[in-house]
Amino acid sequence: MTAPQFTQSSEDPRLYWLDASTWGTNGGFGLVSFPQDGAGPAALSLNESFVDHPGYYVCLAARPAPTVETAFVEAVLALGEKLGAGARFFWLAGATPDDDWGRRALYVRQASGAAQGLIDRPSVMRMGRYAFSVSSGQTLAPTADGFSIDGGITPAFQLVTDDKAWPMTPTGQGQTVLSVNGASAGVFSLDLSLDAVANPGGVGDYALLDVGFRYGMADPADPTGFLLTSLRHPLFRGVAPSSVPMIFHLDPVSVLDPARTLLAYGEAVAALDTHYTTQLGYGVTLAPVVGGAGAPAGLAFHRRPAAVDEAPGDDPLYLAPVGPFAMTIGAPPDAEAAPAARLTAGVSGAEYFGFSTATGVPVSFVSGQPALAPNFPPPEVAAAAAETTDGQLTAEATTAFATIGPPSGGQAWYFAQPDGGAFFHVRAPDEASSHDEAEGDEAALLPYLLLLELVTGDITAPTTAYPFTPYAGGEGNDLALVRALESQILSPMRRAALGAHDGTLFLRAPPTAQDGATVNAVTPQGILANFDGATWNSVVLSPAKTGAVLPQLAFNNPSTDFRSALQSNQLFLVAANGPLLMANAGYNYWITDAVLGDLTRLTGAEAVPPAVVTLLSTPAARAPQTSLAAFTALLDTLLTGPNAQYRPIVIKYAVYFELEVEGWRFRLSPSLWGDLTLHPPVMIFKYATGQLYDFVQNTDAWAWPQVAQLDGSITTTQTLINAILRSAIDEVASLGQASNLYNFVTEVVTDPGWTGVIVLNANVPFSSVPQELSGLAAGVKADEFRAHHVGISVTPVVVDTAQRDVSQDHSAIFGLIDYQDPEHIAHTDNAFDFKVLLLQVLFVNSAIANFAGRIELFVNRLFGELVTLYDSLHYNNILLDGAYQRQGGGGHYVFATGAASVYGALSVGRGPAASQTVLSQTEFNQVQFVTATVDTATQSTIRNRFLMRGKLRFAGLERFDAFSFGPTEDRAGVPLADGYLAFSSLSVDMDFPVATPDQRTFAFNLDEIAFDPASSQARPTSFFRRFPLQVAGLIHGDATRKPRDLGFMPLETPLSQPGFTGEWFGLLLAVDLGTLGALSSAPALSATIIAAWSPTPSGHQVNIGLKLPGVESIRSLSPIQGVIDLGFQAIDLQAQGATDTPPDPAYTLRFRNFFLRFLGWKFPPGQNTITLFGNPDAASQPLASDRGALGWYAAYAKKE
Repeated sequence: MTAPQFTQSSEDPRLYWLDASTWGTNGGFGLVSFPQDGAGPAALSLNESFVDHPGYYVCLAARPAPTVETAFVEAVLALGEKLGAGARFFWLAGATPDDDWGRRALYVRQASGAAQGLIDRPSVMRMGRYAFSVSSGQTLAPTADGFSIDGGITPAFQLVTDDKAWPMTPTGQGQTVLSVNGASAGVFSLDLSLDAVANPGGVGDYALLDVGFRYGMADPADPTGFLLTSLRHPLFRGVAPSSVPMIFHLDPVSVLDPARTLLAYGEAVAALDTHYTTQLGYGVTLAPVVGGAGAPAGLAFHRRPAAVDEAPGDDPLYLAPVGPFAMTIGAPPDAEAAPAARLTAGVSGAEYFGFSTATGVPVSFVSGQPALAPNFPPPEVAAAAAETTDGQLTAEATTAFATIGPPSGGQAWYFAQPDGGAFFHVRAPDEASSHDEAEGDEAALLPYLLLLELVTGDITAPTTAYPFTPYAGGEGNDLALVRALESQILSPMRRAALGAHDGTLFLRAPPTAQDGATVNAVTPQGILANFDGATWNSVVLSPAKTGAVLPQLAFNNPSTDFRSALQSNQLFLVAANGPLLMANAGYNYWITDAVLGDLTRLTGAEAVPPAVVTLLSTPAARAPQTSLAAFTALLDTLLTGPNAQYRPIVIKYAVYFELEVEGWRFRLSPSLWGDLTLHPPVMIFKYATGQLYDFVQNTDAWAWPQVAQLDGSITTTQTLINAILRSAIDEVASLGQASNLYNFVTEVVTDPGWTGVIVLNANVPFSSVPQELSGLAAGVKADEFRAHHVGISVTPVVVDTAQRDVSQDHSAIFGLIDYQDPEHIAHTDNAFDFKVLLLQVLFVNSAIANFAGRIELFVNRLFGELVTLYDSLHYNNILLDGAYQRQGGGGHYVFATGAASVYGALSVGRGPAASQTVLSQTEFNQVQFVTATVDTATQSTIRNRFLMRGKLRFAGLERFDAFSFGPTEDRAGVPLADGYLAFSSLSVDMDFPVATPDQRTFAFNLDEIAFDPASSQARPTSFFRRFPLQVAGLIHGDATRKPRDLGFMPLETPLSQPGFTGEWFGLLLAVDLGTLGALSSAPALSATIIAAWSPTPSGHQVNIGLKLPGVESIRSLSPIQGVIDLGFQAIDLQAQGATDTPPDPAYTLRFRNFFLRFLGWKFPPGQNTITLFGNPDAASQPLASDRGALGWYAAYAKKE
């Protein structure tokens, strides 16, 4: 040992620094000489510093910089002057004076030149709730490496708390108590003994000293306030079996540095009972390892602040273990050989350490580890801020972590499976317990499930320290907080530190897995895994369809990283990196009809020719494959030559990783995630205690963080998930149970007990929706259509008692497709357009629980005329609401509306009376959307129809009310009564290509229109009401196909009738003319009158025409008995009285210049007219009745 020596500072001769006395970051021990004449020597021994050149001894946690040493000296001298005579030793946190200076001082009165001094007043140095006291009257004298302190009042030294004072003594008379030796300078060292008897209240000294572990957090009663609380976990249980000798090392200014302040075990002591436990509740003891290399075993001070702004000096502190200990782990007498002992690692029995022997298990505690969870508990969900922070512990509070090693000459393992999600296998007959045997052979054969013990990590050497907390003693803690902190922060930290395992999965393979056989195991939620030896063959999330073995929704041969994540006790796994997830597991492959549909729809660089789709449609191509290698080999035989270039695309889309519920297919394959950049899918495994929302806030709790990264950032993934969750939470807060997200928020997001697998932003292509709804693709933004979420809560398990095996039944799938695009179509130049405003499908327990949809048909033009929707809040759109109608074991979807939509022609009232609008209004009171074709992979076009029922309202034309059906108005245009022509089977047809659904085309289809006279109303003075007519249909044409081209002869009427030059529409009215009598070979004459109109920019043009059977023109003849022909030279329609006030028209149809011709002889000569008129009483008869016969009147004007 080198004798202590002080060296004079080059900056100020009054300051000396002890050689080799630096510790920590910049600690130091020095001497500031009392004022004296002249400069002192360049170096001083310890005795010279005390006797010949006395001064103030200073122990600093941080030495001053050389440039400020003079200021430091002046400050120390001022402090000594302030404290008065006898102040001799100062412990200072820093070199700059503050309120803390002077709190830790030792007073020694010394005569000039004396070799010793007298402590003339007691000193008390506080360390939070602890205090160190030095009594007065003791003698202080230099030793070879410091100062001895002897004699005086007993007890000379004490360690004091509010509950007890422990006396302390020097290790011997004249022995060093205060070190002035190198890095230990300024440290007191005293003997102390903990009692082996209980204190008042029955507690031992360890409890009074507050020995254990603490984790700090915001006060749950006021999470946003300044107060902090801590969860206390005592280490030792009961009273020590014998007194415990210890050495108290103290640097009053470095209390949190265990190298300078430590309650160290001075010698080997009896093992102490702890609050650590085994899975079965057996006890665990700890014995300090004394005398070994490295830091000694002991108890070190740690922080536990009571407020976020608490000064370090006000911290109450507590003690936690530090250094090496040896554990002895209790075990049943008939424990297996491997492992012989199991030690619970956290709060869950599914996470534990295993050891080949129960004794001598080394554990080393590391002090000063972070223990404050600043964002725990996470903020209330509904009031969470937009920003999130991770859940990493910070060092404002501290505790001890640990590392556990294998026993000497033995082995140690780490076991972890999800809490509540561990794997169980069917017990084999020879796995009967002694209890079963006592019950008899029958009980011994019962096939109940046993835990499948899987090795998670190998413990071979000390690793990064991790939380290791004795939970059995924390009776006063909030259990929910304890479990949440453990599951969300501590267990993930432990799992990350303990690494992965690449060896055999079983220490003791189940009998069913021996001899090369595989073993199936299931979790309580129904996830099935298949194992053999060191291989984890598969993880099946959902079984195959009924009657099929493959494919399953499964990960095959998960990688070490993937397995390691799945073997987390508090499993919260977020997967967003599709390529990485694909690279770390195998998948099943299957070319289904839906996959063929996917391939058919591909465009651009991924477009697959129809010929390739045809090749993939053969039975040989449709066999499921369980690996990429097998599927690639299959494609090699199918896609050869130029078609080989499409193999990667087929592989990408044929990954079978999907769920299906009542015809809705959720395409979950990670191979497709890279394409879904607008709303990236995120898969979450949660088998842990605590709210899913809380786990999202703490990315440190996420197993396998690399697979959670979106665009290389885990924060990006966290932000995405939070946006989804908070939007759902806000909606439920607003709508309550009326929201389709209610179950998602209350049973998944905020329910601490929910466990399962869920995918957010799950892909739902339109090749995967029920056939009835495939037409909706034309109105959907493909990038926005997805499932808000889909998940699996539980899959029932089936136990095969004969085969001693387990399998899965149908999974309970839940989810929500929530497509919303509520902005209405406001304008388009086209006649029609289409959009899906809302499509929501709620799935509960693998069934549709609620369906809501809304679509709209934008109508811009009807019957060739621009129109506007009256009294509309949604522009020119007809809104159709969707519903799901369940019938028996299935159901079908209906999109329809029963609300009236009345469209008015924009030309109404815009022109003079002569050019007034003919069809003023079209009313739709029933509209239904149907997909007319079945969507398969072989079809290129989807055909859809909007089927319509409603009413046509025609204007009353002056002088001749040819169109009849419409409102009755007075001369001023004031409506007096409604009128209309009821129709059905009118349709707007919408077609689109399968691959490009946004390229939709529309057709206004009148081919099947039908009319219902019984439900119609004609004006009392109209042509239809006063002439025996029947509505025969509605036709349309254009300039290339005029009424004359269809056989209609023009009729002269009171109306102006210019020729049509564009699109036209014609209302067909049938009139029964009777027969020409027995002499005619022709059938009864049934004439058809057409009332046609053509919209033009200046108004509607009107043409009235007549078609007679066998008569092609006015001058055509109708044969009678073959040798006599009947003919006429002109036809007109008159409305006598139409302009009277009030109007009282009589409608007559006149065939003028009527004649017969026999063998070229025409008779009678002169002007002959046949006039047809209706029953005068017909106006009062129902429109659907016969309404009277047709009257004939013939007049002959003899030619003079």
